[in-house]
This record gives sequence, structure tokens and C-alpha cells, in this order.
Amino acid sequence: MRSHWPRAVTASALAVSLAVAAAFPAAATATPSAAWSGAKAQRAQLQQLARNLVDAGAPGVIVRVDDGRGRPVEIAAQATWTRGDHLLKAGDEFRMGSNTKTMIATLVLQLVAEGRLALTDPVEKWLPGKVPNGRAITLRMLLNHTSGLFDYTEDASLRPSILGRDRRQWTQLKLLAVGVKHDPLFAPGAKWSYSNTNYAAIGAVLEQVTGADLDDLVRDRIARPLNLKHTYYAT
Repeated sequence: MRSHWPRAVTASALAVSLAVAAAFPAAATATPSAAWSGAKAQRAQLQQLARNLVDAGAPGVIVRVDDGRGRPVEIAAQATWTRGDHLLKAGDEFRMGSNTKTMIATLVLQLVAEGRLALTDPVEKWLPGKVPNGRAITLRMLLNHTSGLFDYTEDASLRPSILGRDRRQWTQLKLLAVGVKHDPLFAPGAKWSYSNTNYAAIGAVLEQVTGADLDDLVRDRIARPLNLKHTYYAT
């Protein structure tokens, strides 16, 4: 989803909200005054946790806790240097991070069902010369993280973009290039290691096979058919 805030920040905020929500399970069954006191304490703790994340370097944090039995707790905290760009609100859209991989994998399986791809296809078939040892790495290996490709998010050149300080646009092929400039972690298919580079490669394959941009594929093949009006691939 579109936002200026990186997926790591959103994930951290979600983890904080879930952890704190679990820490206050009795509030809903307490007396009204006790429940109010518990909710106030919960909000104060959430505010402090969100502030801690921002102080640790996160550009912004959104937290929302809703048990369905009262007014949701909503908190937004952001670094001072980000406010000139956008004033963060609890209702803002956010990047859904690696849940994006579920949609990208779905696009691959759709094309497999249509006979336009095969999971056994080597990446070299679709991206010639872009991935070292690409003849030995299949699309299935990219999807299930057994390719051995280095994770581009571990490269220092991506850190400014991850933290929201660099506004350059990263295409699938540019992200792939960052990942493959590093030595592979192991031989294709030998082990398992989570790597975002795998899905940058998959994204580039999807664009090559269909001739369409990845954001258009997500929109036309997933978001619109499912009536997901606020879900889209941010470019």
C-alpha cells in the first residue's frame, strides 16, 4: 500500500500493538471505571512504545488496537524531520510489507494456470544474463526461497530508502541487480534462506512475460476482481 513509511516501521508498530493488546485482556470485563483506567494505561504504554521506536530511528509509527467492544486506541508518532513532508495520522494507508509476496506468488500461479509460465522454468529463460547461474535457479526456487540469492535489503545502499530518506524509485531489475552483485549464500536448491531478491526477480519475470507493469498486474488481476479499493502496488 502506498505511504512514505517503510514496511519495517509498520511491522514494528503492528507487533507492538498486538503485544500490548495481549497485555490488557481483562480490561473489557472490568467495571467501567477500571476499564477506563486500564484503557488509559494501555494508551500511555502504547504511546511510549511508539515514541521509543521513533527515537530509535523509525520515521513514523502507526498503532491501532481494536477489540470490537469500545472505541479503538489509535496512536501516530513520527520523527520531527518527516513532518514537513506529511503529518502522520492513524488512518493513513501503510505498506503491507512482505504480505505483498502472497499477491506476487498468486500472479505467478495465475500465469502457470494459463500456460504462460511453468514453475520449473529457469530464471535465465525470462531474464537472460540478469541472474548469475540463472539456468540452475527455477521460478519455484525463487518463490520458496531456496535459490541462494543474497537479500538486497542487507545491502547498505538500500538503507536510506528503507528509512524514508531517499526518494529514488527502485524498479524490480534495479533491486535484483543489488542482490545479485553479492555472492550467493549457497547452491540453488541446497538450502533455504529468506531473500527479498527472490521476489524482485519474480516481479521482473512477471513484467517480462506479460509486458505490463507490476502495479497494473496487481490492480487488474487481484485488487479489482476482489474489490480491494484501497489495496495497490505502490510505485
